[in-house]
Amino acid sequence: VSGEAPVFSRELQEVSAANGEDATFCCELSQPGLEVSWFKDGKSIRKSQKYEIVTEQKVVKLIVRNVSAKDSGEYSCEATRGLTSKAKLEFKALPALFIQELKNQKAVEGESVTWSCELSKSSSAVQWRKGEVELCSCAKYEFKQDGHHFQLIIHNLEPEDSGEYTCDSGDRQSTARLAVQGRSTGVNRRFHDFITIMLIFITLHHPPSSSLIFIFYSEASSVPDTFNPAGSGARGECGVPV
Repeated sequence: VSGEAPVFSRELQEVSAANGEDATFCCELSQPGLEVSWFKDGKSIRKSQKYEIVTEQKVVKLIVRNVSAKDSGEYSCEATRGLTSKAKLEFKALPALFIQELKNQKAVEGESVTWSCELSKSSSAVQWRKGEVELCSCAKYEFKQDGHHFQLIIHNLEPEDSGEYTCDSGDRQSTARLAVQGRSTGVNRRFHDFITIMLIFITLHHPPSSSLIFIFYSEASSVPDTFNPAGSGARGECGVPV
């Protein structure tokens, strides 16, 4: 109706866009043919490659091309008599994806192990967990970051360190398993030494017809100091802890 003050029959709405996308603000006036101006954070916006301004009867649009983080802020459409509608553009950061995932590892008690992973973009921090327990930087656990690359170093491994470890970027998670093997009690070394001595003895003292019987004792038994065969073709006994 002629003489009535114009109003916004549809206000601007908040818009969100990811990097490289276009963002469109749209509002509708009660009267066609009104002159409007667009602003970002109070600064005037002109039609350009970055900004496209469209008027279709009562509907007016602002299209922000190729959105980046610096385009976030408050946008406003102003018509005659101080008529204003405002809304914000929210920049949606893409999630950090794992380019390099954690891998299952095996290690021996007392050693150190390093978990490594790579994200698609830098992150202020990641969270490391063993199972559901968050890990903290200390003498046991060492955290490192170099750009997109993250590392967890576990020192002085124990069998209890076996389990699942997770790197959490907030958007994505990568999980792998660690298996820690206990150190040998020395059985393998003593057995190897015994076999070596036995072979030397057979080579030097036993004819082909000789036979030897070896008796293996429990861990509590002691290894005999000497190996005493009973003679050619006779039975000799020797023990080694197993």
